[in-house]
Amino acid sequence: MAFFMSYPMFAFVNVYRQEPKFCDIPQINQNISIYLTTYSVILYFIPSLLLVSIYWKIVRYVRRYIQPINVTSVGRKESRRRKLMKVLTIITISDVIITLPFFAAIMTIAITRQSQRQIRQFNSTYFALVFFSFTTTAAISIVNPILLLWLDRDVNTASKAIITKSFHRRRQRSRMTNLFNNQQPCHPVLLVNTIA
Repeated sequence: MAFFMSYPMFAFVNVYRQEPKFCDIPQINQNISIYLTTYSVILYFIPSLLLVSIYWKIVRYVRRYIQPINVTSVGRKESRRRKLMKVLTIITISDVIITLPFFAAIMTIAITRQSQRQIRQFNSTYFALVFFSFTTTAAISIVNPILLLWLDRDVNTASKAIITKSFHRRRQRSRMTNLFNNQQPCHPVLLVNTIA
C-alpha cells in the first residue's frame, strides 16, 4: 500500500536548474494538494489511530487480565506484564511523535501550496523544520527495533541467538571456503571433522 501511495511522487518531484541536487515539488496545484492530503491521511493518520487504539486495547486487556494463581510465578508474571505495557506504550508514542513532523510538513505544503523552495525563501526556520522532518521519518525504521531490543528481554535474547547463529554459519562457510581454496588433498575423515 505504501508503495502504491508513494509511486505518484515520481511524477511530481523534480529538481530546479539552478539547484540540481534539491528535490522538490516545484508546482503544487490543486490535484497535487489533494494527493498530498490523501497521502498524509492514508499513510499517517489512519495507521496512527489504528496503532494507538489497538495497542491501547492490548494494554487495557493485559492490565485487567487475571491469571490463575500460582504463588511461585506471580511476581515474575506481574513484572513481565508491566514491562509489556511499558514497551507497547513507548513504541506507540515514539512512532507517532517521530513521524508526526513529516506528515505535518506534507499537510502544510498541501494546504499552503508552497514548495520547499518557496518556504525556504519565505522563512529559513520553517524550511529547516520541513527539511529535518523528512529525515526524522526515516529514523523510525531505526528507532523502533532499538527500542524493542532495549526494552524487551525476550526480543533481545532471541536477537542475540539469531545473530550468534548467523555468525557461526558465516564462520563455518569461510572455513569451508578456505579449506577448498587451499586445494590441498585432504583425508575424508579430516574433512568430516573440520566440517563438524
